Amino acid sequence: MNFQKYSIVTSILFTFLCCCCTGNDNFINLSNKSYNLIIESRDTIEIDFYDTTYCRFDYYRIDNESQWKIEKVDNTYFLLSQNGFKIKFDKHFNKNNKCVFFNFTEIPIELKERKPKWNREEIYGSWQRKSDVKIHELIKKNKYSLPPPPPHITYDENDENIVYPAFLKIDKDSISLLEWNRIEKSDIRINLSNDILFFNVKKHEGLDKMRKIEINKKNKDTLYVEITYETFTYYETKKDTLIKVIR
Repeated sequence: MNFQKYSIVTSILFTFLCCCCTGNDNFINLSNKSYNLIIESRDTIEIDFYDTTYCRFDYYRIDNESQWKIEKVDNTYFLLSQNGFKIKFDKHFNKNNKCVFFNFTEIPIELKERKPKWNREEIYGSWQRKSDVKIHELIKKNKYSLPPPPPHITYDENDENIVYPAFLKIDKDSISLLEWNRIEKSDIRINLSNDILFFNVKKHEGLDKMRKIEINKKNKDTLYVEITYETFTYYETKKDTLIKVIR
């Protein structure tokens, strides 16, 4: 996405708000739902609408809510932000999801709901990478030795509380990474469709940070995910499989 496109996207996101229009106005209620904001059928940004604020889920931030207001002009509804940008709902929005963003030109956009496919409580608990579950079982059976820890970690080999390989523990308000003899904990924000998790956890084996988990599919106690890591210079996303474990 070039700089001009990025500026347009940013402007769009500062514009959106929760619309609670019903009845003869032929609008749906956006409040307390999660959506894909699709720009010119190419760029997609995830966004949640609350009662008085909205939150975008592509900045890897937990505190990125913005205010909104609604204005009706000649029977047309506009979504307005504090900096004056406008988005107009199509009169058949509840059928075609279409809107128009007003900047220097009119840009077609769509707003499609991300409906939850599982309850939030189903992602609470302890999760471990599928490849690491096998290693953990081998260690328990004394068929696999612990590797040398990273240079900055020291531990007692007889310590029964040593955790390796690492696993994540997710609850309502936080996420924790348990590895070796350390626990890294962060506040967590889960979107309204229960498939995007924002947090800020430093990995023990390096300087990278885990920032985002997007759940693409859930099958019983298995999550098929994309995990975003932050390095010094860029973000990197990797596909992985998490298994629910008892730890």
